[in-house]
Amino acid sequence: MSKASAGAHVAPRESFAHQLGEDLARPIDEALARLRLIDPDVGEKRSDTRERILAAALRLFASAGFQGTSIRTIAHDVGIKAPGVYSHFDSKETILAAAVARALGEFLQFVTRPDDGLASVDLLEFVVRKHVRFQIANAQVAMPSDSLMANVQFLQEIEDGHRDALRDAQRAYVDLVAAAIARHQGSTPSQPRTYAHVTITICDGVNRWYREGGRMGAAEVEDFMWLLVRASLRN
Repeated sequence: MSKASAGAHVAPRESFAHQLGEDLARPIDEALARLRLIDPDVGEKRSDTRERILAAALRLFASAGFQGTSIRTIAHDVGIKAPGVYSHFDSKETILAAAVARALGEFLQFVTRPDDGLASVDLLEFVVRKHVRFQIANAQVAMPSDSLMANVQFLQEIEDGHRDALRDAQRAYVDLVAAAIARHQGSTPSQPRTYAHVTITICDGVNRWYREGGRMGAAEVEDFMWLLVRASLRN
């Protein structure tokens, strides 16, 4: 994982609740706790092979589809035999659920982690800038994960309880963005969740055009994306 995702899957943070407020902190922390039940192999003793299986599976599922990706294909990509995959996971379905839960959990942890460099900005700017930073720093994880979460057919392959946990985590983030927009505007928009989805779509879209070493650096892109979000809320 990149620097942006380092330290993910830590315990609920008191500083998070202090900065964002208990009403916004609790749903995120509850969502993270449920994601850990899907992907329990966390902490300092993570298996390197398991990590490589999840990374390969996320990319292969997004590019070749669930049916088009076999355990053998995942194993070959990782450089191990198929039985080596089964020593970590029971099935393709459990790999898919764990891979998406890992990516979503790391995203939520990063975006909601306090940042001294953004201490003076309001909640919406904080969330937008952290969202864009994660997308840029973790493009190889963020892009396939976003694709899988948006695909209803993929989610149907996941057992009901795990699928509900993923959807609830997604909703918790949408609610956070909607609340941030309301605070920024000074009032709740007529369709707060619609505005939140537009904001999230703008942030997710940065990887469709940003390239490292391009005309704009990451910091400039972050500023530009924040301006885009502000402009979308004014129109």
